[in-house]
Amino acid sequence: MLRAVTEGSTDYVSAKDLQGRYLLINEAGARILGRPVGGAGQG
Repeated sequence: MLRAVTEGSTDYVSAKDLQGRYLLINEAGARILGRPVGGAGQG
């Protein structure tokens, strides 16, 4: 359900862990960061 809400938003939505790593980012957020969806928290 959280994924449905974030993907339905045109605003940047993300969540990070305590080390600052992305746990969740929507398409708008990935676009702002210049990263592909699903790739923003990897690497």
